[in-house]
Amino acid sequence: MFDYFKYLTAAVMTIIAVWRFPAVRYGDAHRRALWGGYAGFAVALWLYTPAAMDAVDRIPVVDLSALLRHFASTAAIIAALTYVATSYGKSAEAVVPRHVAVSRWIARASYRAGAVGVTLLTVLFFTVVEREKPSENFLIDHAGQWGTAVYMTVFYFFPLVTTAVCGYQWTRAARQAECTSMRIGLSLMGVAMWMGLTHTTARITMLWADVAFPLSPSTMRLLVDATSMWMNLLFLIVAIGASIPTTRAAVARWKTWRTLYKIYPLWFDLVQAFPIVATHRDSGRADGVRSDRRTARAGVDAWAIDTPP
Repeated sequence: MFDYFKYLTAAVMTIIAVWRFPAVRYGDAHRRALWGGYAGFAVALWLYTPAAMDAVDRIPVVDLSALLRHFASTAAIIAALTYVATSYGKSAEAVVPRHVAVSRWIARASYRAGAVGVTLLTVLFFTVVEREKPSENFLIDHAGQWGTAVYMTVFYFFPLVTTAVCGYQWTRAARQAECTSMRIGLSLMGVAMWMGLTHTTARITMLWADVAFPLSPSTMRLLVDATSMWMNLLFLIVAIGASIPTTRAAVARWKTWRTLYKIYPLWFDLVQAFPIVATHRDSGRADGVRSDRRTARAGVDAWAIDTPP
């Protein structure tokens, strides 16, 4: 059952990443950073699924899937920090608010910290992590090993900082949002980040507690599965929260298309009676509505011009 939930979470994050892919080419740094976060987390979530893990395990490097998903997660985290920093734009104020300055500093530092972190993770993975045989679950099969605890603590440093920063900023932004959909979306994303902070803190505590006071395999499995379910749930909440504000654009576009469809009969009758007023011609309502020659908004404007008061 839990494996199906992993696939669901990965699929949802992938759909959002594909949906926002045009931002890579047409968007600004703000939108590209948001897409980078979704894409990185989508890759990381797929690497948590049994099918992807089995495929990667065919490469003759034991537990390579764990290292790759930690790389993907780190890249996504850096993108998320960049997204938060660019959300404020370029302030013209003489004194930049402290929380904005801190976010921007963390985002700038995250690139260097990310490079150092990835290098350190690689070194630790191939030196102190015991990898005699492939593991079905990285944390459970390496439970109680101090090398794995050190390795995962280095990795968890990045989500620890990110969830704290994003949770604070998005919760603050939700209180100040004027639009209801934006307020709801930011509130959900803020809640998800506080859940992420709880998840990361619990994982670090759990790993080191198991080193100091070894837990039974069944207890460790229960804790890992519970925190994994918690993590997948927070990703779904992030996906829902990020999608809600975009419904405004979808609703506006639907209303425009509906208006275009409804005024076509009036426009057509007038153009038939007075051909000289037509600024363009369509072969039928369907052609006029789905025409690629102009946007729906432009179509409404053009037909309104053709229609006398």
